[in-house]
Amino acid sequence: MGWSYTVDLPRDSGGRRQQITGTCRTRKEAEAAVVRAISEGKALLRAEDPANMTLSTFLKEWLDGAATRLAGTTMERYTQIAHST
Repeated sequence: MGWSYTVDLPRDSGGRRQQITGTCRTRKEAEAAVVRAISEGKALLRAEDPANMTLSTFLKEWLDGAATRLAGTTMERYTQIAHST
């Protein structure tokens, strides 16, 4: 038996957006995953208007959110690529 978790994040329009992000083997793993999902959700909500966002700002925010779920070498390479553009 596993632990599943659901994270509710606000929408720009004021409605409800439900994001079911997965299952984990233990309660502790699920709690940690919820903390990560909330953190990533807040990072997504910080962007005021994606249409006016620069590529540099988008990449920085994406990399900040991805840091917790990517392997160290992958994160290092993505950062190198982002800074070369």
